[in-house]
Amino acid sequence: MYVLGLNCGKHDSSAALVKDGQLIAMAEQERFSRNKRAVGEAPVDAILFCLTKAGIGLEDVNAVALGWNYSRTRELYNEPADGRDQREVLFPKSVFKATAIPPIMPVDHHLAHAASAFWPSGFKESAILVVDGGGETESTTIAYGNGNGIQVLESLPLPGSLGHYYAAATRYVGMKARHAGKMMGLAAYGKPDQAMPLSVDETGLNWRGLSELEHSGSYSAMESFRAALEDHFEQNCFPFKKGTGEDLFAYVSFAASAQKSLEEAILSLAERACSLTKQRNIVLAGGVALNCSANGKLARSGIANNLFVQPAASDSGVSWGAALVLSQRLGVNMQSEAMRHAYWGPDYSHCDIEASLNDAQLKFERLTHEELIEQVAMCLHHKKIVGWFQGRAEIGPRALGARSILGNPTDRDTLIRLNRIKCREMWRPFAPSVAEESFHHYFDSPHPSPFMIVAAKVHESMRKRIPAVVHADGTARPQSVRREDNELYWKLLQKFGEYSGMPVLVNTSFNLDKEPIVHTPGQAITDFINTEMDVLAIGNYIVRK
Repeated sequence: MYVLGLNCGKHDSSAALVKDGQLIAMAEQERFSRNKRAVGEAPVDAILFCLTKAGIGLEDVNAVALGWNYSRTRELYNEPADGRDQREVLFPKSVFKATAIPPIMPVDHHLAHAASAFWPSGFKESAILVVDGGGETESTTIAYGNGNGIQVLESLPLPGSLGHYYAAATRYVGMKARHAGKMMGLAAYGKPDQAMPLSVDETGLNWRGLSELEHSGSYSAMESFRAALEDHFEQNCFPFKKGTGEDLFAYVSFAASAQKSLEEAILSLAERACSLTKQRNIVLAGGVALNCSANGKLARSGIANNLFVQPAASDSGVSWGAALVLSQRLGVNMQSEAMRHAYWGPDYSHCDIEASLNDAQLKFERLTHEELIEQVAMCLHHKKIVGWFQGRAEIGPRALGARSILGNPTDRDTLIRLNRIKCREMWRPFAPSVAEESFHHYFDSPHPSPFMIVAAKVHESMRKRIPAVVHADGTARPQSVRREDNELYWKLLQKFGEYSGMPVLVNTSFNLDKEPIVHTPGQAITDFINTEMDVLAIGNYIVRK
């Protein structure tokens, strides 16, 4: 049975195709359209990719799962239809022609999030925590998952959303709401000494001065909620007013305070989830679950023994979750199976890559895998910056050794060069990839993290050895790489380790400022040509400047 899952929200449009509950292909629309986060777009190109990868047509799909229940929100809020759940928007005739459209079935947003984290966790049973900007009426959801499915236990209503709280704080310092990752990085430089409107006690989350809005359960109160938050910041966060983004370091203590209050809230919610479910396993989903620092605090807190955060935890992941929910509803015997890798996107043949290299009139060599690993590892050892385009693309916002820019972690100048290539602020950190066998040698964490989504303390003895990946607070957001999951990348780490003594590389996403991660060989080649990257390793081809 084929079920096609879709997210067609205001942002992060995506498609995922599952067969008998197993993921076949998944992709985010932004990679095709080149519109960051695919704002306002239906996932048409992502749908076509999933069908093509499976070798089927839309007529072979049994049902379509949509990760939002728009009919519910229209009924609750008396909103007009905007087309996001309409057949002609999701499957335009100009693309799908006369093909019969399968039935489209809505799945509540937070349930889709929950499924996207529980079923790929590998846990037979687990507490589930969904934290994001909001679902149809919910801002946060606690649920329990086992082999029978997912049971929602508690929900906090809109608009008292941790996602919108952190977005409001991010805007207050002068950045855009989507720059939550920057905000998290900025927090490491400050002290949490500013008064925040969010507190946590035995009754749960408390929004000081916002109680009249907190429990309305309505999107209509969202703008009032955001305005009240920013008013609180204006009145209580001495000595600053709303920023313009020009002097972010004036707001480091504000950022640290917002981050700390978010972490306290997540720890409190996680403790509540584990208590309600009597579980020592917990899974997280929702956009707030991309906060690596908070995840790291949770992993080290002892609240749970095991933590899983799915790499596409934001709204892009609800396409997968919705497909899993609907698959079970349609009779598929679902099993929770551990997600080992994130490589579910498009790949390209040698012919495609060579044609793109020839079109760009570049000189290149075609190598065996062994030759490629040897030469790239040597270039990295000599502190070259390498564009790395291999195999199927990752899902989620983090590059995991398929669409990456790589560097030598032993030299702080690597960080400076990479930030210059990507037009990023020089204070922002980069993440390390490490062979899983060596993970605990470098990082203090309860368990390895394959998806670069859980921050870990870098052992003090190692901080001077890999300075390009150590943040101001002594942490990093490492990716542990298993041979079984990405053999080529694992071999590169090991070969670099033979030269440097450390199987660790700087790994950042292969994209430039304001653009999605590269999708095609041509896009990778263009970014390589237009920046100070030294080497491009694309398929079995290597290009040097």
